[in-house]
Amino acid sequence: MTTRIEHVLGNLAQQHAPALINQPLQGDARWRAMANGLARQGVLVLMAEVGAASHPNQDPLVNQWIALYGELYYAFAQALFPSFVGVDAVYADNQLPPMVVITGECVPVIRVLAGYAVPYVARRQGTMPTDAEIRGVLVYMLDELEASDLPRVTYENLVQKGMDVLRRLCQQPLRQITLTDFSRPVFGEEPAQPQPPTTIPDQPKKPGDTGRLFSTDIPVFFDRKPRQKTQRKPPLPDLPDRE
Repeated sequence: MTTRIEHVLGNLAQQHAPALINQPLQGDARWRAMANGLARQGVLVLMAEVGAASHPNQDPLVNQWIALYGELYYAFAQALFPSFVGVDAVYADNQLPPMVVITGECVPVIRVLAGYAVPYVARRQGTMPTDAEIRGVLVYMLDELEASDLPRVTYENLVQKGMDVLRRLCQQPLRQITLTDFSRPVFGEEPAQPQPPTTIPDQPKKPGDTGRLFSTDIPVFFDRKPRQKTQRKPPLPDLPDRE
């Protein structure tokens, strides 16, 4: 599993941030540094386990999970950086557990998703977090985005929207594995982040699979659409099933 994570992150680093490859860190610290560094370049890598026995068809669940991150990204980008709302997502490869790469035009929003939303959801999944706690996370995210100059009503609507999405992410029927760290402590003294599982074997590659990232047979989660600055973005389409 760790080898697969390093392979995916290493290939992404070659494309987006080559300096990350030459860092002296080893082991888990190395791939965590690469995941955090990629997020600072606007590239967010997500990973999650879906129980194969209870959910033999994982694609709809992955679609729903990623669509929620797209919804949160768009809400923040549209409110704060309306000229940079574009976002795409693809499977990193054809193996399990699924890994998804989200690339956003609005790099600051990708950074706060990686530094707050992703590790928070991994920490609180399967629970019912209090409104006060979720609101605190949203306030941290908006502080990072310097959103205090928004009109009060707009700011409050954005907080409520974010709280709703985070709550739904925590209730998704999968186990999210965070590859990125909190940007700052959210729960006081932070323990080490949960490690990726070592007992689940990688899914064998399909015949003809070269292992390249973003090959043409890997479906795109978000369709590119003409930017509409004066209208609300239509709902995200469902993902096509993986072959």
